[in-house]
Amino acid sequence: MNAQLRIYLPALFSVTIIMLLLSVCASCSVGDVELAISQGMVLNLNENRSLTIESIDPLTRSYILDGYTNVVKLTPDTVRYYGRMGLSGSSAWKGSRGIDRAVFSEGQQHFYSADEAISWLTLGWNGTNGIGLVYTSDGLAVGYKETGSRRQINIDVWQVYINGRKPEDLPGASDEKLQVYYKEGSNLREPTVGEYRPSKPAMLNGVKYSGRALDMLKEFKRISREDVERALLYGEKSPFEGGYIYDLRNGASGHSIRVVVDPADRVLRVYDRG
Repeated sequence: MNAQLRIYLPALFSVTIIMLLLSVCASCSVGDVELAISQGMVLNLNENRSLTIESIDPLTRSYILDGYTNVVKLTPDTVRYYGRMGLSGSSAWKGSRGIDRAVFSEGQQHFYSADEAISWLTLGWNGTNGIGLVYTSDGLAVGYKETGSRRQINIDVWQVYINGRKPEDLPGASDEKLQVYYKEGSNLREPTVGEYRPSKPAMLNGVKYSGRALDMLKEFKRISREDVERALLYGEKSPFEGGYIYDLRNGASGHSIRVVVDPADRVLRVYDRG
């Protein structure tokens, strides 16, 4: 065997191994990132307009809206943000209606119960920039929102899990509006489910908390239950979806917070507003 061949064969072997590893891991989580969709998966949302999203590889997505195609490489999250430990990013946008910028969010959302999942999917102030979400009976959700004043579109893709499992028959689902299929030749593997376990709802110091509200208190480390209690007592109160929003500036921790309460006086969500 000549010297050139001895050099070439190990290099060829290394490239082959790398390609095999990439093909095996193409639909897996990237590190601790919780992906919503796997490579080769295609989502088609039909509600007024048609939005098609394809997962090209673990980080790259193709978005087709109004006949315009945008291919974007997203960035893995390094910390959990509004429940998300997935992918996010922004880019220039080729499209209609004067929109020239896009912001993307994708990941898994974990809930203690179907009731809390439905609340998050259907009510505003859920951390998704006011995007109306269309979701399937097994918890895959897609939505987009255009803001003309900012010339911006926000596109979200989520997979909901309830105690680590996909739901089976979520009320209010629109399977006919959001269709899912795999491109020919795809390995049909679903993303790895994150190990995150949501909090259980609780009554604490006379205040009813949803599990998601308690999770948000853990996430927004700068605010505390004392801040929530002060907001409910002294915050500016405004009606919202049958319940109320309480805004408090300079809470006990020195930060401004927002508390969302449902018609049953349960704290649904809390937000650190700086």
